Amino acid sequence: MRNDPARQAEQESLVLRLIWTILFALGWQLAELLLMLVVLIQFLHRVFRGALHRGLLDFGDGLAQFLGQSAAYLTFASDDKPWPFAPWPASRVEPDVRTDETA
Repeated sequence: MRNDPARQAEQESLVLRLIWTILFALGWQLAELLLMLVVLIQFLHRVFRGALHRGLLDFGDGLAQFLGQSAAYLTFASDDKPWPFAPWPASRVEPDVRTDETA
C-alpha cells in the first residue's frame, strides 16, 4: 500500500499546489500594494481633473478580478490558476462611465 501510485501522485500534486499557493500568496501581496497605488492615483485624478482615468479604471477592474481569481485558487474554490497562466481579466466597466474621454 505504501507504493500506491495514485496516492503518490496525489501527494506530489499537493506539494506542487503548495508551491503555487506560496507564489500566488506573494503575488497577492504585491497586487494589494498595486491596488492601493491605483486607488490613490485614481482618487487624485478625480479630484484634480474632475473625471476618472479610463486606463486606471480598466486596469483596476482587471486587478480586482485577478485578486478574486487568486483568492479562489488559494482557498481551493478553484483549480484554475490566474494570470500569468490564464489571460489577464478584461475590464467589465461600462463605457458610459464618466472618464477623461467623456468629460
